[in-house]
Amino acid sequence: MTQKNSVLLTGSTGFLGKQLRRLLHKNNIKTILILRKKIDLLDNEIAIYTDDLFSENKVFWQQIFDDYNKNNDGKITIILHSAWYAEPGKYLHSPLNEQCYFGTKNLAEVAIKNNIQNFIGIGTCLEYFLPNDNILTTDSALNINSEISYIKYKIKTYLELAKLFNNEKQNKNSYLSWCRLFFVYGENEDSRKLTAYCHNQFKNQQEVILNNGDLQRDFIDIKTAAEQIVNNLILNYNHTNLTQKSQVYNLCSGKAITIKNWVYNIAKLYNTNDFNAENLIKINTDKNRNVNSFEPQIIVGKPSF
Repeated sequence: MTQKNSVLLTGSTGFLGKQLRRLLHKNNIKTILILRKKIDLLDNEIAIYTDDLFSENKVFWQQIFDDYNKNNDGKITIILHSAWYAEPGKYLHSPLNEQCYFGTKNLAEVAIKNNIQNFIGIGTCLEYFLPNDNILTTDSALNINSEISYIKYKIKTYLELAKLFNNEKQNKNSYLSWCRLFFVYGENEDSRKLTAYCHNQFKNQQEVILNNGDLQRDFIDIKTAAEQIVNNLILNYNHTNLTQKSQVYNLCSGKAITIKNWVYNIAKLYNTNDFNAENLIKINTDKNRNVNSFEPQIIVGKPSF
């Protein structure tokens, strides 16, 4: 990627977006941030503000391209779209997922019109048809009939984008990279998520309650996931080597671990000579316990990187 070209980044204040922004800055890549609130900008960053990027129409996005191309020596070549509604406990069944779908479609259509090289979208392992006891590859079947709003509209978004970017009559210069995240954890994780919850509880020497300890999941550090995206899809970008318009990637570790063992491994980090954090773990065996209705026994993927 040449120095004159730029990345448009959405979701830069989110869990993944913060890491993507950090890496873009580290590599001195010009970045246009789509923001709702003012933040302190770093070198090579430009801010564009909106109350809700998903409610913006195509005129809004086209104006960004027009203004940037007019006032800068270079152009927007990559869109890194990490924004989506993802509030823990609410996002799975939220009606806002539909709005995210339509907003993403508007952005993608304008991106194609302006001949961007790569549109990088962020998906999820939950798009795959589950339960599936096999290792999930990028060719695994999708759960296209899911009634869970988040899954339904993530799949719908991917299929619509793939259709748009693979339309040779309307698009010959842009292509889609769809990155399916597995179970991310790490820096700036929401305190309601499993790994952050465990760290907070052990740090304060409080009990950790496990409802589904035997489930197996594929965990990946959010920093690793961000590095895979930036290193492989931006820094090493070379469109002349592409063999197809759309490409799907699994961002995962390739290893399954039970939630119980995952939590015990976290607990060990807090053990001292006078304190055994593992004693704080309580397995809830109550048949009436509150469990998620969508809980496949195992979710593990084949890493793309």
